[in-house]
Amino acid sequence: MVVSAGSAATAASAAEVVSAEVISAAALLRRREGFAVSPPFAEAFPGGVMQRGSVIVVERSATLTLALIADIARQGGWSAEVGGPPLGAAAAAEYQIPADRFVRIPSPGGRWMTAVAALVEAFDLVVVHVAGTPAEQRRLTARVRERSAILLTTVPWEGATARFAVTDRRWSGLGQGDGCLQGAEFTVRVMSRGTGGHPRHFRWRPRFSSATPSAA
Repeated sequence: MVVSAGSAATAASAAEVVSAEVISAAALLRRREGFAVSPPFAEAFPGGVMQRGSVIVVERSATLTLALIADIARQGGWSAEVGGPPLGAAAAAEYQIPADRFVRIPSPGGRWMTAVAALVEAFDLVVVHVAGTPAEQRRLTARVRERSAILLTTVPWEGATARFAVTDRRWSGLGQGDGCLQGAEFTVRVMSRGTGGHPRHFRWRPRFSSATPSAA
């Protein structure tokens, strides 16, 4: 679901409309303390759970971002995305993320902070592509913890509880300008409380179709 935040409605009002539609369903899920994370990244989180109030940074990989959103979607959670470049609808569908549980506001304008603050009222996870200032980051982090949401950013973020970065990608099935993608292996560096604050490297084989690599 894509929400337009153009001249007819600000990003804040768009977020409020979305929140009104899902608040009752989302409230039931607020009883969860967090969401189980699939291997191999479960080791990056204490008890293998993505805890509410967390701020997670994922650098240089829309695919990894989608995989974490998919973990929440499989457990009945709701996610939203603010800013761009937006995650592809086709790639999200490939990860079996229901369109009606993944709301996107691709152009929030100058009121992106207001949009995020409204979305964390109702959504379990909010993806942010806008860095903001350190002061803005601190205010949003406090809001996320207060509302027991999870913030996932694709940009550096002060005080993040987990940081993921894809450091290497290897593809199989592709020739010199021809062939079909058959698989991939990523090397992902993770630093989090689950790793004791020290960097660890994981090998991960993401799910891909021949149309997906542009989102990697």
